Amino acid sequence: GWLWKNWLPKGFITLLAGAPGIGKSGLALKLIEPLIAGGDWPDGTPGLTEAGKVLWIDTEASQAILVDRVKKSSLPADRIILPGSDPLGTISITEQIDRDHLTQIVKTERPSLVVVDSLTGAHTGDENKTQDMSKILKFLAGLAQQFDIPILLVHHIRKAGLQDNGEI
Repeated sequence: GWLWKNWLPKGFITLLAGAPGIGKSGLALKLIEPLIAGGDWPDGTPGLTEAGKVLWIDTEASQAILVDRVKKSSLPADRIILPGSDPLGTISITEQIDRDHLTQIVKTERPSLVVVDSLTGAHTGDENKTQDMSKILKFLAGLAQQFDIPILLVHHIRKAGLQDNGEI
């Protein structure tokens, strides 16, 4: 099934990727608006009949920016779940204690969507090593499947440098 038809499939990860600083987090916040505040999806598809919750996993200690954006947008802050009691705390998806904590939040709160902002800050592994990324993505995919929820994964792609031979 779909949370938002053809855009956010339940039980899967959806990747929102782009260069740093182009507004991916702001776009992700805009995408959750119909879910938590009502209204239609950006393509005009009718939104949910009942407001949902979103688990927003901020991994770059920018919760203050998120809270400010939520206030300025007049969004219902009580519909956005932030893991942990420390407003500046971060989550590392590579740590089992954090994985267990996130799983428990999803089990208890039953959010309609999980946003991970961003993949780069969610781990201590090497993004160029398949083994490191595979563990993280398997955990997130398993979480999505176990609870039949979509996960929106925000990711900063890095710009190609001279030593990269033009590869991204």
